[in-house]
Amino acid sequence: MHRMDIARPLVYEGKLPVIVQIHGGGWVYGHKDTYYKYYGMELSRRGYGVLTINYRLGFDAPFPAQLEDCVAALKWIEEHGDEYDLDASKVYLIGDSAGAHLSALTANTLVSQELLSKFDFTRPKVVIKGLGLSCGVYDLVRLLNAKLDYPNRVMTAQTLFDREDFMNHPLFPYSSVSNNLHPDFPPSYLLTTQNDDLIVETMQFDKELRALGIKHKLRVMAKSEKLYHVFNIKLIYPQSLDVMDEMVRFFKNNN
Repeated sequence: MHRMDIARPLVYEGKLPVIVQIHGGGWVYGHKDTYYKYYGMELSRRGYGVLTINYRLGFDAPFPAQLEDCVAALKWIEEHGDEYDLDASKVYLIGDSAGAHLSALTANTLVSQELLSKFDFTRPKVVIKGLGLSCGVYDLVRLLNAKLDYPNRVMTAQTLFDREDFMNHPLFPYSSVSNNLHPDFPPSYLLTTQNDDLIVETMQFDKELRALGIKHKLRVMAKSEKLYHVFNIKLIYPQSLDVMDEMVRFFKNNN
């Protein structure tokens, strides 16, 4: 069982649209009780109920445990949202790095009957209206082959899938959002920075979304701003609030 934080505005009327925040950490570390707690509280001030969740990490449970836990959070909204004034018909997923991958993979799985069958999931009765994806990974093979300063990539994948020959895991092909991208993928706000080695993942995903005509907005922070991987979850930067507001405007404009 995992706990989660729920942040809501001090004053509101009716049911709140819901944002589920999924933390990063290379699938093998990270916790909601770091930057994410404060990010979620700040985000709630913009009129949302924000759920900041944990999920089982790769060291403790192999894939797809992480995806199962993200789906479980959505089932919780289905079952308990009314108790907390949360609107299950207006749900948004956000995440950074590995959390962006899990957000995108969750959303993509829920609009694909094939993927639902592969993962043996029952679709929760929630409506995912949009995604906020920061400095994400959308295909593990592409990540492993990229020229990055990330020497532990192979070990991370082996840990996540709990086997050395992780590419032979029966669910490995379905861990790629890019290779299984569904035309009904939700509208998405993509964020990256020129100082992030993983920018290649976001730029490629932007092309894939454009090829399918999927609504999205791409924001790339300039190298001169000296902002690095997943800078946006750290509220010490004024740009973090800027891109938070831009993401919220994107959500509202594509509601």
